[in-house]
Amino acid sequence: MNRIAKRAVTVAAALALGVVACGPGKIAQCNKLIEKVNAAGTAIQKAGNASSGNAAELAKSIDTTKGDVAGVELKDPKLKGFQGDYVKMLEEVSGAAKALQAAEDKKDQAAILAGSAKLKTAAAQETVVTTNINTYCGGA
Repeated sequence: MNRIAKRAVTVAAALALGVVACGPGKIAQCNKLIEKVNAAGTAIQKAGNASSGNAAELAKSIDTTKGDVAGVELKDPKLKGFQGDYVKMLEEVSGAAKALQAAEDKKDQAAILAGSAKLKTAAAQETVVTTNINTYCGGA
């Protein structure tokens, strides 16, 4: 093997090692975050379709899910940002669900309608955040 060929093999091997060394870290972090986000998806879908009487239960479920998502340990700064965005969105959905339940308890029809709209708006943010996560992790 000539000198240039040996050098090319060495460079290729070094690059492959670099990819292997960096890649799984990001991939593993993506997988952990996506697993928790997917689990939260069911609760968010319920939030978008909340019906009378279940908003308090929904808020409790989302608060639990929020803790699960926030508890994922991440080193990648971009993923940490997405994690923060998702947790913030969950907080907004939970707050809207609690406000809706309070309005339902008071039988305040105007507040129920406003709370329901706020809940749907907050829940709709999930699509944006999950798309950002999937786009970033898809390039892993």
